[in-house]
Amino acid sequence: MKRIFLAVAVVAQLGFGFAGTAMATLVDFSTLVDSNGDRITLDITNSPYTLSGVALSYEDFGSGVDFAYIDSFGIFGTTAGVLNFNFNAPATALSFDFSLLDTTPDVAEALVIVLDNTISLIAYMSVSASFIPYEPLFPTLRGDAVGTLSFSGAAFNRAFMLFSSNATYFKVSNINYVSVPNAPVPEPATLLLMASGLAGLGGQLFSRRKIS
Repeated sequence: MKRIFLAVAVVAQLGFGFAGTAMATLVDFSTLVDSNGDRITLDITNSPYTLSGVALSYEDFGSGVDFAYIDSFGIFGTTAGVLNFNFNAPATALSFDFSLLDTTPDVAEALVIVLDNTISLIAYMSVSASFIPYEPLFPTLRGDAVGTLSFSGAAFNRAFMLFSSNATYFKVSNINYVSVPNAPVPEPATLLLMASGLAGLGGQLFSRRKIS
């Protein structure tokens, strides 16, 4: 009986000790100002910068010409690379506004985003945007587009974003996410321990059933 209780306790600690109080967080770009109140611009191309519990970075695949910067207004960059969010604590919801600058009217897949928890894929989504032509009388010409990403579901700790190549630049702002600080995403070793604990518990229950 003690062994069964121990196995249950181990599994509970490893597998079910993930509950915590959900926290809604706004990524606060307004802190990126100097002592004079002037805007600070930081290059996050291949160099993460953590803000409000999220490591923001941009992969340019070694192009040498693509880039992404953050300042007090949000994130601005070229669309040829991948924007990355790495959350300090697992998140269960994410939303932000985005713009495509100098784009064609074809923005059905303005944004493609992948969410994962380091171990497995959580969500793959494409998001459309509303096109605003530079010349209303000639709507087939280039313009800007605006859209909003909104996701809520299983816990994730990373997000990878690719913007439409029909646009030259992107902007991201108003990033909000909901995290559960006491809900760490289990690493492979932890999952193995959980499986062992469950197997041990099953064995103990099976043996007890045979004896009775």
